[in-house]
Amino acid sequence: MEFKKEDVKEICLRVIEMEEDEIGMDDEFRSFSHIDSLKALDLMTEIERHFRIKLPEKILRQFESISQVIAATEAYVNKESEAITA
Repeated sequence: MEFKKEDVKEICLRVIEMEEDEIGMDDEFRSFSHIDSLKALDLMTEIERHFRIKLPEKILRQFESISQVIAATEAYVNKESEAITA
């Protein structure tokens, strides 16, 4: 599946149950009391389903803001694509 930043952003907003105008791309999730480690795990699961990939658990540490989730997911998807074409 093709990587699209907008897809990751939409997944993030849906999982953390917020609207785009309620959280900035670089706002840290821990600043919001309802976003906990369980939400991060849910977020990872939804991204895996959407992109049909399996992310390593250590990537959860990088899920601190929407922009970081996008960057971590993009790096992993690109790395997987390179491995497949090599």
